[in-house]
Amino acid sequence: MKKKKTGDPRIRRTIAFLKKSLILLMKEKQLHEITIKDLCEKAGVTRQTFYLRFDDLDQFVHYVSNLILEDFHEKLEVNESQTELKDMNLDNYTIFIRLFEHILDNQAFYESLLAKNTGSPFATGFKKELYHFIEAGLSMVSPNDETIAAPREVIIVYTTAAYFEVIVWWINNNYPYSKEKMAQILLHLSVKGPYK
Repeated sequence: MKKKKTGDPRIRRTIAFLKKSLILLMKEKQLHEITIKDLCEKAGVTRQTFYLRFDDLDQFVHYVSNLILEDFHEKLEVNESQTELKDMNLDNYTIFIRLFEHILDNQAFYESLLAKNTGSPFATGFKKELYHFIEAGLSMVSPNDETIAAPREVIIVYTTAAYFEVIVWWINNNYPYSKEKMAQILLHLSVKGPYK
């Protein structure tokens, strides 16, 4: 694997062009149909420049997947200031909206590497990020095991699987509800289950 030093502004700009071009191409065709030639032409960079940074397209897709997952982690990091989680206030679900915003901001990636390929490394990484998000949220809401109805690990795994499948359903059904509505639904299901 080649080193991808990104301190140089020119390198950062080139990688940004490549990333944007990959996302545009993923809107037009399946990932397996995209070639390095397609990518470089779309980005306006030479193949030689691409190969200075990456060995192949798989490595580049992995690199961009990691960038997107890191961004997801940053946007959904649970901390003490998030009173909507601490109080489980059903009227305040901003952190859940950010989850769905992130999906919409990276739609082509989620459609290609999550919804159409739930076993991809990106999907696995996304599920891990969801797990950490739910684990942190549960720790904030119920730090004491006496207040929860099942073993903590079971609750986290159960909720992670539910969120993951709901998100895949939402994408595969062409986003039938707004990000705000989906955020509200997830929070309600997390707090009250399927009951009003």
